[in-house]
Amino acid sequence: MAWVILVVAAALVLLPGLGNHDLWAPDEPRYGQISREMMTSGDWLLPHVNGRIYTDKPPGWFWCAAVLSLPGGDVTPLTARLPSALAALGLLLLVAWWGECRLGTGSGTRAAVVLASTFLFFNLGRSAHLDMLLALLVSLSLLAGRDVMAAGGGHGGLLLFWLAAALGVLVKGPLGLLLPLLVLTVDRLVARRPRDLLLLRPWYGLPLAFALPLVWLLAVSATHPGYDPLSVIDRHVLSRFGSGLHHARPFWYFAVHFFAELMPWGFLVPAAAWAAWRFGAISRTAEREDEAGTPVPGRERRRFLVIWVVVILIFFSLSREKRGLYIMPLVPAAALLVADYWRRLRAGDLRPGGLFKGGLGVIAAFSLALGALPFVLARRPVAGAPGLETLFLVLAALGVAGGCAVLASLLRRRMSAALSLAAATFLALLLVYAHGLQPALDTVRSARGLSQELARSLQPGDAVAMLEWRAAYLYYSGVRMEELGSDEAVVAWMTAPGGRRLLLLRDEAWQRLRPRLGTARELASRGTGPRRVLLLERPERPPPA
Repeated sequence: MAWVILVVAAALVLLPGLGNHDLWAPDEPRYGQISREMMTSGDWLLPHVNGRIYTDKPPGWFWCAAVLSLPGGDVTPLTARLPSALAALGLLLLVAWWGECRLGTGSGTRAAVVLASTFLFFNLGRSAHLDMLLALLVSLSLLAGRDVMAAGGGHGGLLLFWLAAALGVLVKGPLGLLLPLLVLTVDRLVARRPRDLLLLRPWYGLPLAFALPLVWLLAVSATHPGYDPLSVIDRHVLSRFGSGLHHARPFWYFAVHFFAELMPWGFLVPAAAWAAWRFGAISRTAEREDEAGTPVPGRERRRFLVIWVVVILIFFSLSREKRGLYIMPLVPAAALLVADYWRRLRAGDLRPGGLFKGGLGVIAAFSLALGALPFVLARRPVAGAPGLETLFLVLAALGVAGGCAVLASLLRRRMSAALSLAAATFLALLLVYAHGLQPALDTVRSARGLSQELARSLQPGDAVAMLEWRAAYLYYSGVRMEELGSDEAVVAWMTAPGGRRLLLLRDEAWQRLRPRLGTARELASRGTGPRRVLLLERPERPPPA
């Protein structure tokens, strides 16, 4: 019965309102358009966008979105986000089950609460991104592999480990296999038991893991002779890691973004990880039993969770390419660490140290700081987004009330109550964000209005182009566009003889190029400031005499 309640509660948090706002740039419209072109073209082997082969990602996630969109005949915001929402639901249940069975009674439920109220999990679980599905497959592979080594073998767990890794490769390339192998290798080296890795049977597991991606590559090579997987790996794997293809960031990037993406629990992960690593040394009772009186394991499983977080964090810190959503695969381990710490506090097994109290104090301070939101909006109003004043007041009220409650519990040394109040506060904030703030910002963030204006303005024989690649306009207009890519290409295209031409570009580029674009004029625009996007028209231009 408890599991039924958990499933229903998780579904009510993750699934309602998935389509209450449009697909937002940069990733959501691009992934939606790729899935749409997969459906309309009938080419399910190789992803395409704007009629060109899309080499950044394998097709796994796009298959899921396209299949879920088949009943409606088109990819919508709801069906594009459904793969992530279902993966988030599966990940939440996996974490709850493993925490309950491997860390002690009460850890699983708390892990589900912590995970559901973590910003990165909640946000990615309700958006069209690949990383939630990758996180589910990496976690499934890691937990299955860890259980196989702990039990000394097991065919079911072994198959699950390699199969989940293979599916992860089909979703986001080599990371699906590399991350589980890296974490488990470091875990066994730290435990001074490297021979345990042989229990994973790599001599037939690796061929199994590569079998699915290899079958896909062979099918692609047979149907698309020009596709070169080695050049794709060099450009989109090695180049990303070594030099940063699109989002080059410094090494210390995640020193800040770890806490922002794992809000609010990121501030408690260091204390939870420290307590897990020193399990037994700082416990008051050495914790021989859990809340239900069942014997609990020693420190090895807890150290595995610490290694899981640290290895993935270091791996992405070493990569030149960095985005906050990349660290989603470590969030389940962080949630399990915080949940285990919470349960041990409740059981009286340990005393909270200064690191934990400081983290909880930061959470309370952040909640209280949300009270300034109405004043921020008053000084910097968001044009075109009605109703924000009321929403900001609601968020401010929730933040101040929750922050005061957490701070009061902290001062009264009721640590478990403080954690419960923090979870309730941030889950409420996230629900207001998803069901109120995101729909209210849709008119500002969505490209639908300008895209529809482009579609309405289009006449037979018109040519359409954009200076910078923006999949959102392609997705919402349904118009194939030429990609120009440079100022000189724009000038040449707009001044060449021929029929009427329409161009999408930012206002900063328009100000720069206006004297060189002749009779071009503005038809419509979206946004404000230098990042405003304009739709320009150039009338038919006769050839030179």
